Formats: sequence, C-alpha cells, structure tokens
Amino acid sequence: METERNISVKNMRILELNAHALGVKRDFLMENAGRGLADFIVGKIKNNRGEKKVFSIMVFAGLGNNGGDGIVAARYLTWCNDCEITVVLLGKPSSIRTKEASRNFQILKEMENSVRILKITDSSQVQGLKGLLGSADFIIDSLLGTGVRGALREPYFSAVKAILDHVSNAFIVSVDVPTGVDPDTGEVSDIAVKADVTVTFHAVKKGLLKAKEYVGEIKVVSIGIPPEAELFVGPGDVLLNVVERKPIAHKGDFGRVLIIGGSKMFSGAPALSAMAALKTGSDLAIIMTPESVSSAIRSFSPNIIVQPLEGEIITSGVLMPSLLKMVEKAKSVVIGPGLGSFEESMKAAKEAIELCQEKNIPLVIDADAIKAVADFQIKFKKDSVVVTPHAGELKTLVGEKSIPSNLNERMLFIKEKAAQIKATILFKAPYDIISDGGRVKINRTGNPGMTVGGTGDVLTGIVGAFLSQEKDAFSSACVSAYICGLSGDLAVGEKGFHIVATDVIEKVPQAFKKAEELAET
Repeated sequence: METERNISVKNMRILELNAHALGVKRDFLMENAGRGLADFIVGKIKNNRGEKKVFSIMVFAGLGNNGGDGIVAARYLTWCNDCEITVVLLGKPSSIRTKEASRNFQILKEMENSVRILKITDSSQVQGLKGLLGSADFIIDSLLGTGVRGALREPYFSAVKAILDHVSNAFIVSVDVPTGVDPDTGEVSDIAVKADVTVTFHAVKKGLLKAKEYVGEIKVVSIGIPPEAELFVGPGDVLLNVVERKPIAHKGDFGRVLIIGGSKMFSGAPALSAMAALKTGSDLAIIMTPESVSSAIRSFSPNIIVQPLEGEIITSGVLMPSLLKMVEKAKSVVIGPGLGSFEESMKAAKEAIELCQEKNIPLVIDADAIKAVADFQIKFKKDSVVVTPHAGELKTLVGEKSIPSNLNERMLFIKEKAAQIKATILFKAPYDIISDGGRVKINRTGNPGMTVGGTGDVLTGIVGAFLSQEKDAFSSACVSAYICGLSGDLAVGEKGFHIVATDVIEKVPQAFKKAEELAET
C-alpha cells in the first residue's frame, strides 16, 4: 500500500487548478490519469494471462472527470491484444459535465470497431448488465471518484448494487476512490464498490486510509502535477477559499472585521486596512482608534465605522472597556496598523491580544503590534493567528539579527519560527513566505511598485477579511498574499510604477476575477 502522502479533496482540487494556471491543462491531467490506469490493467493482464486468451473489460463511467479518466483508459486498452472493451455510461452523453470528459467520450464514439458503448439513463436498465457482469474479467469503477457526498442517487446506486451482486470472478479496480466511499472521511452512507485495487492519482485521498474494506490495495499514479502547484500560492487557493454568497445571506454573514490602530502620528493605516477588508468581501469594518484621529479616518470613506477612543494614542485603560463590549461581535480582529510604538500602546496591544485569544477570536497582528508580541513574549494558539512582518519586524519578532538570503533556507527558517511562536507567519518580501510551522508556501505575485507606504496595511485588511469568513489562518494568509500582490500587479499594469496603496485597494475585486480566469482558461 502506497500511503506516503495523503491529501484532502479540497487540496487536490487546489493543486489541479494551480497546475492548470501553470500550463499543465486538465486535458493533460486526464490523459495521464487514463493512461496510468490502463497501464496498470495491462500489467495485471500480463501477469495473469495463463491459458486465457480473451479478457472482458467493463468500464463504468460517470458524467464527471472520474468518468473521463475511465473513458481515456478504455481508449488505451483497445490496443491490448485479445481484450473486449465495454464502456457503460451512467447518463446521457449530453449530460457529461466537463468539456474534457465530453471530448474524450466523443473520441470513443468514433471507435465503434474497438469498443462497445452502453448508455444507462434509468435504473431499470441496469438489470440488463447482469450477464456481462457475470462474465467480466475486469471491472473499472470510474463512476464518481472524489465527487461523492452522502447517499448514492440513481442510477448510480443500482449500478453499484449490480456490481456487488452479479460480479463473480472479475478483478475490480476503482478510479481514485471507490464509488460510495467519502474521499475525505472514508464513510459509506449505504453501499459502495468493494475494489481489489484503488488506483488513485497524485496522492492518497484521506478517506482511503479509513475504508480498507472497500479500497483494497492502493496504487498511486503520478499524473504530471508539478511540485510548484503545491509550493506556490495560485488561483486554486483563491477559488477554493472564497465564500459562496447565497441569496438568503444577511448582513454580517461574510465577516465583521474589528481593527485596532491609529495614533496622533498615523491615521491612514487603519483606514487602508478597513477599506481593503471591505473590498475583499467583509460586510463590516470597524475601527477603534484615538479620538484625535477619528474624524480624519471617518472622512476617508463613509463605508468605514469608526469608534473613537479618548486620547491621542491607544491606551489599555481606554481600549479594554470598549473592546470587552465589541470583541464578541467581531469575526476577526486586526491589531497594529498605525498604532505607534508608545509604551502605553504596547501594553494595550498585549492586553487586546490576550483577550482575543481568551475569546478565541482570530487575529491579525501587524506593524507596531509585532513589537508588543516580542516585548511581552506573547504565546499564541496556532490555528487562529496570522503575523505579517517584513524583514525588520521578523528579526524583532523572533530575536534574530539576520535572515537567510537563500530562498530554500529562508523557507526552513520561517517554518521553524512559526512553529516556535505557534502562529502563521506571512513574511512580506519580493517572494512572500507563509508557514504555520508545518506547511510552507511561497507567493510570487506583487512587484517593486508595492514598496510604496500603505500596501502592508492593505494586506493586513485582506487577511482580516478572510479570517472573518472563518477560514483557517494558513489559508487566509496564503490567499491574502496572492490577492494583494495580484491587485498590485493589476494596478501597475494600468498605471505603471507610479501607484499608491489606494490604487491597490481599488484593484482587489478585479484580482478575484483575474484569479478565476487564470484557473479556468
């Protein structure tokens, strides 16, 4: 059993979309999957030929990409000497859901001399397969793969039941995941195919390890996904972490971000974070800031809610009573933009961080609040905090005088430090590095025009927005780095390097659309 690496359905989908954006298109992945499956079957035939001269192979194909994998395998298997190939399509050809699977089915239709195609559009037709199932030597189950959730619908239920009831001596191979087995949990709602071997692609799906009764032996086949699809943040990360907006949604369903920052010297930073959070999709952005700068921040945009705090800087005596009333209404809290490194403000940041940790409110810690973390040696809960330092702030945070310049060494350094502080670090650099102490990713979007002041505050607001939508810290940091950088790339593409932070904010909605285009075209 090959189980060195395992992966969730979500992360596998991210890899496929990222690979597509890198130029490894879905047609290519399907072709590799089908050929790898066919090669496995041919190997089995060669090893078990004995006196048998003709092998009957039945391919059960669904209407998605899993079915497409089986259809491609059927095409390759037609070159196997003395093999009779039957493809059973569960549904109408016009209902095939992806262009890749549909294109491969159209090719198969032209191969009328090499393969027999049967179409099952009603569960009553399944009984007609009884004889074929009883005499088959190989059954390829490419019905649903990772697409299954819950009980099987017709005619899939009847097809699986027929395989269980009528197959006598056939060797059963499931494609990616046995039909009926949840690919993430291994649960079976009613019935599932019991495979002799499950040929799974790229890495073992998590649920396979918990469903041995149905999975049989596991064979992992590489389909050509490059390591960079996993290492580099890409459009797949974005698409799989954007919250769907349903018609029944209400205000607040997509996050409320509370931002603590601003001082007598810095009024723009918290406003930039708030506007970035709103452009990213949060329903509300509330800034708690000193009264001395509250009017300036409020005038920045009518979309921002401002709660003034008495004084010229934030102090714990003024902040904490107000924060106690507000914090549980927030879905995430941002601490640091424009805070200033005043002693009283550092103490206020410390107490605010500790309160949010106590209440289990996700946190983004940026700018001057990073110094408070270092000064007071604050400990975090690993799954709920993102810290966003640049090089100087990272040195302060981890107490180091230098950071490795080699990219691979720097990745290991960030990973080690994230594990030590038990938080996700989003290290801002020409190549951003994100780690939660276990996983590491690199973000390559962004450009030198984003050295202008305020772009870090934009990034902070974007992270706060994703955290407020109940995304985990690592995913929030990865997607935020990508979207912020891509927004900067779009701004520079339009205006050249003469941009300011607000230009980046204005491109955030367009960046989401661009990510979708990169993943789909």
